Amino acid sequence: LLSAIGTNIQHHNTKHPTSYNIFYLCKNYKTMKIGDQVSVIDEDLKGKVTSVNGNTIVFKDEHGFTHQYKKEKLVLQVGEIYDEVKTVLKKETSKSVSKKHNKKHWVLDLHFENLVKNPSEYDSFERL
Repeated sequence: LLSAIGTNIQHHNTKHPTSYNIFYLCKNYKTMKIGDQVSVIDEDLKGKVTSVNGNTIVFKDEHGFTHQYKKEKLVLQVGEIYDEVKTVLKKETSKSVSKKHNKKHWVLDLHFENLVKNPSEYDSFERL
């Protein structure tokens, strides 16, 4: 994502002004500090930073386990990045239903005892 955003900025693409804002915010959030929420790139692992030792970050996951990774393998989970991005809600288009599928089906509620004189003389198979 960031490489694509960086490409847009290098080519001075003005069609996507919000991509520059996201790139700028990500660039400013490079420094990780104790208490930040981070997630590991290409792994389903995230947690809260407990210590920073140069390029090595130590964090604790939601289960209480401690993990140690290089800074390059981690991504900050910063909610403010998305505050600048405008969302556009699209209306759902109503799908037209063909006449074949729009047919109303007949419902016949037959009571066997109203159709024959002696319903008790018939077994269940004959009633069906």
